[in-house]
Amino acid sequence: MKVRSLIILICITTSAFAQDLPVPEGLKGQVISEDGQNYVELTWEKINFGSERVGFNILVQFPESKNILLYQKAGIIYGNSYKYPVSNSYAANYKFAVMTIKNFPTVIRSEKSEVIDVMVPSVRLPNIRIDEAVADGEQVILKWNYEGKDIPDVYGYNIYLNGALLNTVRGASNGQWEQSFADQAKLVFEISAVSVTGIESQRSQKKLVKIDN
Repeated sequence: MKVRSLIILICITTSAFAQDLPVPEGLKGQVISEDGQNYVELTWEKINFGSERVGFNILVQFPESKNILLYQKAGIIYGNSYKYPVSNSYAANYKFAVMTIKNFPTVIRSEKSEVIDVMVPSVRLPNIRIDEAVADGEQVILKWNYEGKDIPDVYGYNIYLNGALLNTVRGASNGQWEQSFADQAKLVFEISAVSVTGIESQRSQKKLVKIDN
């Protein structure tokens, strides 16, 4: 028996639009979490279309996609809100719009609303490694090349010395940190990546640096 998968996203062309239906306004989106599941909660202004009953369709543009598509799984929404489930591990940008729809006696839709951008934050970050940890006199230099530096919500890097947080380096593209230490010491460094919402990767491997003055 052949199994046919259900296509839940389809393109909408302007020929499907009806100019006499009001375009939804005031679309907003925020990320919420309920029972361990993340959602983009979409809300928009209510529409009064006289005695005729109208609903709404959701349109979604996925990260890396070029088209905004009708999200058929949502069906016709007769309220003015919808919770769109998201399951990405790393931060991603989504685009959303809504259309008014009247499906009797024939299906007609309005033009789509203003498109909004919603960034869904990371729930975890990739691991990180220290590529180089050296002492140049009193100066300690750490270098790394983080594979997750292009994740949209990476804020920077935490520097740990002997297990305690020493400093935070801002900027995802940064790959180097240095600081002077005047006293002779054996210093153990670790680093981690951190997001704008405080999500932190696992700490890197430990690197021992000796200061001999």
